[in-house]
Amino acid sequence: MSQAAQLKLLRVLEEHEVRRVGASRSETVDTRVIAATNRDLSAEVADGNFRADLYHRLSLLTIEIPPLRSRREDVPPLVQHFIELFGHEGEVRVRGVEAAVMRQLAGYDWPGNVRQLRNVIRRGCILASGPVISQIDLPDAEPSSAPTLPFPRLPEELPLREVEKQVILQRLKLFDGNRTRTAEALGVTTRTLRNKLAEYRADRDAA
Repeated sequence: MSQAAQLKLLRVLEEHEVRRVGASRSETVDTRVIAATNRDLSAEVADGNFRADLYHRLSLLTIEIPPLRSRREDVPPLVQHFIELFGHEGEVRVRGVEAAVMRQLAGYDWPGNVRQLRNVIRRGCILASGPVISQIDLPDAEPSSAPTLPFPRLPEELPLREVEKQVILQRLKLFDGNRTRTAEALGVTTRTLRNKLAEYRADRDAA
């Protein structure tokens, strides 16, 4: 908001009066204001870009919404919400996403937050060739929109059990030991992951 607009809003909040465009007198109003911003208003006040008196008027009750990467459990319901909004925009009615795609979406950091997720799902709905969005419906033209998690390069002669072990340990390292996020990325339950790690520890101790 410009400084002039800030001053007008401050007057409304303090005097509880507004004057319609073209009117000759003010009218009393009783309002509650909900304001949202993606900026650090305290820093904007310090830099002289936002009025301190308006800041204190608006900050009576502050609710901070963490970025999407800090609340990954919100990704699946958001994905479904956007599918319900945009599922009709392509040639085929879209009703959901593949489980592997959902794990991929939940494992991404989303620097553009909910708006970026919204755009990705909308594009997937438009490009989908079937009722379920698959990886092929999320093209790599925009790397940030189709996140991928790299798998380690493993020798071809490794047995399947060892391949599984290496993939699990690599994922665990990728997520800094966070078992919940690791399990989500692998598509297994945390209990399954815990049991697998217990097996690996037992094998190590036996050796």
